[in-house]
Amino acid sequence: LQDDPGSLNKALEVFKHHEVSLKHIESRPAKNFEWEHDFLVELAVQPSDKLLAIEQDLSKLAKHVQLIGDYLPA
Repeated sequence: LQDDPGSLNKALEVFKHHEVSLKHIESRPAKNFEWEHDFLVELAVQPSDKLLAIEQDLSKLAKHVQLIGDYLPA
């Protein structure tokens, strides 16, 4: 995300817009860029096309968006 006031709020609004509840969110220092952070987000979302829409919307706000993995609940 850009280092601007409200940047995180704009990203969180994407999840609200798609009516998705976050299960976990954390930030970590970015490995490749000094003074930047990576945000890791865990969420429960169905169907999978909704996930693609979220990813597209976040890509408009963030430098890099990556899906690390997905699984079906037991």
